[in-house]
Amino acid sequence: MSSKHVERVNVRFYLRLRILLFFILIFTLLVLKQLYAQNYDVTLKAAYIERFTRFIQWPVENFNQETDTVFTVLILGKNPFGDVLEVLYSTINIKEKKVRVIASNNIELIKDCQLVYVSSSLEKRLEEVLEQTRKYSVLSVSDTPGFCDKGVLINFIPREDVLRFEINVKEFKKSKLKVSHLLLNIAENRN
Repeated sequence: MSSKHVERVNVRFYLRLRILLFFILIFTLLVLKQLYAQNYDVTLKAAYIERFTRFIQWPVENFNQETDTVFTVLILGKNPFGDVLEVLYSTINIKEKKVRVIASNNIELIKDCQLVYVSSSLEKRLEEVLEQTRKYSVLSVSDTPGFCDKGVLINFIPREDVLRFEINVKEFKKSKLKVSHLLLNIAENRN
């Protein structure tokens, strides 16, 4: 082989290598952006959940002596938050109470909590879940399209890269929970 031929092969090799590295870099950046966006979305929802509690009043019977010092948040079904809620609520109280976060598929735990996040994985059991939240005056929150229409009290809805939420006013009126007009005024849809 001549040196010119070897040189052309090397140039082609390095050009292909540069193109490959460029595409790997672009792919990596896209993956990182997606991961950051998902993590940001989860963190934002966790913060919103805490903010919602500032505008909700629970009946006195929801806080008995055993749970008087603890506000319990139940993640029912598949947990989209990972450990974000535990980390956030390790330094933040709700209603001047320490927060306990439980992730479970056990609907029976609803009676021992003040707020339940209903995952989309429980869609087939949603009516059963909502019967329990009504019975025990538990705030139900979700981020699944259509859940608010089915009885969930607060539901996150994505709108043009901005996180919004809707409130089921009819269900709030039926419940013993009281919602502030300030929260109602900023809800996207009020059923």
